[in-house]
Parts: sequence; C-alpha cells; structure tokens
Amino acid sequence: PAPTRAPAHAGACAADTPTAALLSAAAFAAEAHRTQRRKGGDGQTPYINHPLAVASMLASAGVDDVTTLQAAVLHDVVEDCNVTERELIDAFGAAVATAVVQCSDDKALSKHERKAYCIEKAREGRMGLPAILVTLADKTHNLESMAVDGPPKGWSTARVSAYAGWASEATAPLRHANATLARRLDAALAPFHDASTYEEGDWKHATPAK
Repeated sequence: PAPTRAPAHAGACAADTPTAALLSAAAFAAEAHRTQRRKGGDGQTPYINHPLAVASMLASAGVDDVTTLQAAVLHDVVEDCNVTERELIDAFGAAVATAVVQCSDDKALSKHERKAYCIEKAREGRMGLPAILVTLADKTHNLESMAVDGPPKGWSTARVSAYAGWASEATAPLRHANATLARRLDAALAPFHDASTYEEGDWKHATPAK
C-alpha cells in the first residue's frame, strides 16, 4: 500500500522531558510508516523496526542527544511518507527537521543521481552532526539487516556488493564522528565489500540508473 501522511502531532515542542520528546517522535514515525514493510527477507518486517534500530544503535554508541535520536526515528518520513519539512518543524522543531531533511533523498532525481548526491554532500560537509550520526547508523543497519535477513527480493550478489561499495563511499567522510559506529560499520561492510579491489564509483555498474 502507498505510504500515508502522519497526522498532526504535538511532538517535542510540547514535550516536558527528553524521554517524552523521543517517544513522541517514535509514535509519529510509527504512524507514518504503519503500512510499510522492509524490502529485505520475507518482506513482512514492519518498516518502523528500522528507524527504531537506528536510534538504538546510536544510543549504544554513546549518543544521548535527543535531537539526534529523534532524527533517527524520523529519518525516513520525509523521503518515504509524504511528511513535509514544515510539518516536522511544527511538531519537533527546526533542528530535528533539518537533520531529517539532510538524511533524505530527493525522489525527483534518478537513482544514480540520488546516490551520487549523497556522496557529494558528505564530502562537501553539507551535513550537521545529527545527520552524520544518523547516516552512519542507517547504512550500518541496512548492511546488518542484509547479512541476517537477506537482501531485497530480486537483488543479485553484484547489486548487494554495489550497495556496500556505495555505502562505503557515502560514509567515508563521516566516520570520524563516532569511533564506535565506524567500527560497527566496518564489521557490517566486511561480508559484502572488498576495499582492496573496489574503485571509486564501482557501485554504478550494478545499481539501476533509474
């Protein structure tokens, strides 16, 4: 089913505590993603498991900034759920909204253009610390999920390897932000990516252009 817009939500702006603010963001994300499933494995895993896992990974790596953790649970609602930046600003404030937007792809671009832009903005320093940390955890969890559950249906071994190569390029300028996340990312890349043979841009060969 097509994703639907999450309802208006009081969000962090009205929350009294960091815990309440984070739970408010999680509830918003759960509603936004309620009809969606993860593409990997049997295709039945609720999508909300992914952003919650990203936030949990950040907390395990010592990240306790509530803005970053809210951005983690919300990081796909603009890209995948028709939620607007304005709605996030109204619900959770400008800092959270900015981080989410910085983590989001522009679906008006082709797949190759979107992936190239992710690498470009990382290299050019056009991401704040919350978005950097969420991006590291997001890519790591995607790789870990493929190792455990299998890749999305129809993905060849070459495409999985291409995703890992692209993820390595998109995160290389960001790794300095958190050593624990960098180590976990390396472990997640290892089954799919051989840095000794990979050359910049190799991900394009097995990634659909559109």
